Amino acid sequence: METSNANTADNSLYLDALRSPGRLRNTLNASWVTKTAQGSLAYAVSRILRLPIWQALSGKPNASAPRVCACGAISSTPGALSTDILARNTNAANTANPSASITRPRMFLDDQGDHLAVCAAHRREIGFTRRHNAVVTVLTRIACACGMQAQVHDRQIVDGFTERPGDWVEDTGPTGTSGSLTCCDLTIVGGSIQEAERHKQQKYAALLKAYPPLTLCVVAIGTDGRFGRGVEETWSRWTKRLRALRVAQRDSIGSPLHEVRAAFARAFTAAMFAQANAVYRNITDTYASQRQPPRGSLQATTADIRCISHLSADAQASASILSTIVTD
Repeated sequence: METSNANTADNSLYLDALRSPGRLRNTLNASWVTKTAQGSLAYAVSRILRLPIWQALSGKPNASAPRVCACGAISSTPGALSTDILARNTNAANTANPSASITRPRMFLDDQGDHLAVCAAHRREIGFTRRHNAVVTVLTRIACACGMQAQVHDRQIVDGFTERPGDWVEDTGPTGTSGSLTCCDLTIVGGSIQEAERHKQQKYAALLKAYPPLTLCVVAIGTDGRFGRGVEETWSRWTKRLRALRVAQRDSIGSPLHEVRAAFARAFTAAMFAQANAVYRNITDTYASQRQPPRGSLQATTADIRCISHLSADAQASASILSTIVTD
């Protein structure tokens, strides 16, 4: 009997992405998924083993982290900038914001890709909305392949309420009936999954109370591959329906849960890789248009400063320090 391992230490969508989606493989034939298939799996391995992601993004075995992100966050890779600069940057940022920590993903351009996954300083076409919508589209396709009556539905559902409590909706009533809708709200977060779920539940509480046929399923996923209860609930719905569909069609049952998990995880991983790769290319293309820093240099150059187009609050102190140590 198949079981979910949601409470185990190796619980990660990046790990599930390395498994086979079986007969659900055809749901992943979107062009952007197939084009990034090889790179996204390498990216998944890097995330699981906490290895630098730069080789997976660049396709080059000797790739290293860029020095500076477009938001002003500097690389935390040893040797990219001197440890003295990193220390002074940390102190300055913490002085400006006492609640800051060196582990905050917006502060440094880290090797595991947490910063790339949450940085909002890049072009809109490679940002969060496109990543989010890409995942929603493929997940809806997987739901339909499992036998669910599902459709993308990011708009008002109930008259009198402006809230849109779902990126896709599933008719979860008994087969052949309608009226019971599960609104699935995808959210990809760099922080607490539980807090994200709680926020969504509170946001739509009045609507859900006023219209009982609606059920909210918050599909919360961390940029590090962790996932919340709503993801497991989604897997459960899809697995039951897929199993029933195969029985009805007198087809071999196979491993519905494993296939659902793998297909779901590959959709997420492909989108995370595509967005991280686009941001990485954006950063490196910016450097290519400027004078490249001397190889092996431990100090920032004017090229580092010129590539900072927008500064986040956490990075303002970083930019101030960088501007005082430029030595061409």
